[in-house]
Amino acid sequence: MPTYLKRYKNGEYEQVWAELVALGGDIRLEPLYSDALAVAHETISRVNTNINTLKERLINIGYKFAPPEALFEIPKARLIEKVTKLEQLAGPIPLSLRVFYEVIGQIGFYGIHPSFGVNLAGYEDQDGSWLETLSTEYYDFYYNAEAGKLSDPLAIEFPYKEVVLEYYVYDFLEPGKYYIPIAPDIYHKADTSGAGSTLIGFPNQNIDGILHGDWEGYYFVEYLREVFRWGGFPGLKKYPSHDKEILAFLTEGLLPI
Repeated sequence: MPTYLKRYKNGEYEQVWAELVALGGDIRLEPLYSDALAVAHETISRVNTNINTLKERLINIGYKFAPPEALFEIPKARLIEKVTKLEQLAGPIPLSLRVFYEVIGQIGFYGIHPSFGVNLAGYEDQDGSWLETLSTEYYDFYYNAEAGKLSDPLAIEFPYKEVVLEYYVYDFLEPGKYYIPIAPDIYHKADTSGAGSTLIGFPNQNIDGILHGDWEGYYFVEYLREVFRWGGFPGLKKYPSHDKEILAFLTEGLLPI
C-alpha cells in the first residue's frame, strides 16, 4: 500500500490531507507520524515555492512591499525556540503550523498596489522614510479613500516576544485551550479598526488545525489553498471587479497543495 507521502506526490493533495485530518491525534503514533510529518514538509515546501514565486510576480507588477525589517523582529531560529517552549508548556500546536514556522518562519504580503489597496497593518516605518520611497502615484494612493480595498493579504505570524501562556488565552472560545493569533484580521491588515486576530487553537495533536475569526472553520492548509487561488490576496473574491488579468498572471503555474 502506498504511503500518504507517495499518494500526495502523485497528486492526491486534498484527499491525503482530508484522510490525515480524520485520523486526529493518531497521526502522532509511529509509523504514521513519520509519514504525516513528511506530507506536512512536502506541503509546506510547496507553499514556500509558491510564496517566493508570488513575491517575484508582485514586484514585477509594481507591488510595493512594506519594509520587512518592520514586520518580523524574531529571527527564524529564535522563533522555533519560542514555538518549542510554547509546546513544552501547553502541548503541541497543529503539525501543519509547526512545520510552517520551521520551514518559512513568518510571512506578510503587506504593502500597497492599486489593485490590492493599502494593506500595511501599521507596519510602515515610524519616521516616514519608507513612505518617502513611494512614487507620487503611490503616495497619493496611500492617502486616498479609495485605498481601502480589503484584499486580505497572506499573513502568518508569531506575535509574542515572550512566551507567557496567559497571552494565548481567549476566554470567549473553548475553555482549557490556548490560541495563537497568527494574523491580524482583514480590517487591521488594511489599517482599519477590526474585530480581532485570526486564531488557531492548541494543544492539538492533529496534523492540521481550524482557524477562528477570519476564515472561521477553515483548516490552516485549506486557507493556504485559498490564498494561492487568489494570488496571495483571497479577499479579492469579494470584489467582482478585480483585475482578472493580474490575477491570472499571479496564479499561473502555482503548485497545488
